[in-house]
Amino acid sequence: MDLSLSAIIEHIGSDLAQTASSVSVEFALEARELAVLSGSAHVYDDPYLIVQLTDGNQGYVFAHPNEISMQDMVGIVGKPIRTIKLSELPTWLAVALLDAMTPVCKGLPEPSRSRRLSGAAQYKSEMRAQFIANLLPLQDTTNVAVIGGIEDIVKQISASAKDVRIADFHLAGTKLCGIEVETDYMSLLDWCDVALITGNTLKTDTLSDICSVIQRRNIYANIYAMTGHNLFPAIMADLPFRWVTAETFPFYWFAGSDSAIRAFKSKA
Repeated sequence: MDLSLSAIIEHIGSDLAQTASSVSVEFALEARELAVLSGSAHVYDDPYLIVQLTDGNQGYVFAHPNEISMQDMVGIVGKPIRTIKLSELPTWLAVALLDAMTPVCKGLPEPSRSRRLSGAAQYKSEMRAQFIANLLPLQDTTNVAVIGGIEDIVKQISASAKDVRIADFHLAGTKLCGIEVETDYMSLLDWCDVALITGNTLKTDTLSDICSVIQRRNIYANIYAMTGHNLFPAIMADLPFRWVTAETFPFYWFAGSDSAIRAFKSKA
């Protein structure tokens, strides 16, 4: 399967065209937050979009500041999904809709493991990081590449690995857990033994290149998805990842409400 964003959109669109679904877009919600979790100095300021369909399925995308435009969303709310041409939409909007539409036309597998997170945001973040890190084969000889910077996950991995490097377009030049964030994700993949990739590689359209290196070098790699939390489990047979983990809204930083994270194991 071609893993470029345009090819994935075409693939899901083709499946959707063969369904008799009457599902439409119920709402689109843009959220912009400034967040500093307890015990951290890092300020999270990524806006995100939640799209909900009339069947209850949701799709998410995390964007860069000022990337999301309300005007672009006006034309899709209330519209049947079978009539929406994803290829004509801005990338951030197409990805969120793609994520919401995937269960309609492909269905989702049953997770191999799941975890419900409750309590304060910092506690939920730490439990989530442990859940994700425990799916990686970490040893004191392991070099780990993290593509997409998430502080508590980096901290958890660093406690067990030999060395950790991070690549993130938005955070480049800053530091997470004392580690300078880089931009050249391909050099990290040529260096590492183990890799953790975030779902936003779908929006940045770097997924295809990343998967090619993982396959060529036979890297033990997992993907953690908020962006693409439905899509990645649905297409995991075409991916080189050992585990796909996916988190649903409300996300871990919402205290007082349960968050859910599911893990899907590759059958390959």
